[in-house]
Amino acid sequence: MAITSSTTIKSDIVSTVTNDQGGNNKQRYTYNLNYSLIYSYGTGTLDQSGVDNSQVNLFGVNSGTLSGGQHQVIDFNALTATNLGSEYTLNFDRLLGVVIENQATGTGLILNVRATGSEGFTELFNGTGNTPINPSCTYMYSDLFGTTVPDGGGKLYLHNIAPTGSGNEINYKMVSVGVDPTGLNTNVLPTP
Repeated sequence: MAITSSTTIKSDIVSTVTNDQGGNNKQRYTYNLNYSLIYSYGTGTLDQSGVDNSQVNLFGVNSGTLSGGQHQVIDFNALTATNLGSEYTLNFDRLLGVVIENQATGTGLILNVRATGSEGFTELFNGTGNTPINPSCTYMYSDLFGTTVPDGGGKLYLHNIAPTGSGNEINYKMVSVGVDPTGLNTNVLPTP
């Protein structure tokens, strides 16, 4: 059995407009960025000369449910995440990407992403941040070079701002990728 790995970060909005002028006369216009970053497995960094050898060796999936008023601490210095069907604790040196999805569908079920306090991961927001994720929406951060996760300062807070009470639960899912330059202990997480 072989394990292989690659990571693609994508973010885009595709808008298509069709002008039907009758018969076979249709004009179509499509607008999008077609933005993506592709990383291979490893601990390399982007060469400043433009040679793309940027790599990732940490992959994590987190999910949970937050009741109204409840919050969850996400610590990139000790992130408990699921990978290959097992749970691991990951220690990010650099974060290359994170996407957080608010899976709620009801109005008012807003999930805030914050980096507050002395251990807040403020580098993601250029300040403390208080970014709302509306129902059925996402927050995404990507950094081609990787954002350094400060020792003791790599925490994000996911906060369900809805009041306590039945029906105010928010399910969320988060995927994060990054680098631990010491490599991974292959007894803990198989190396692709």
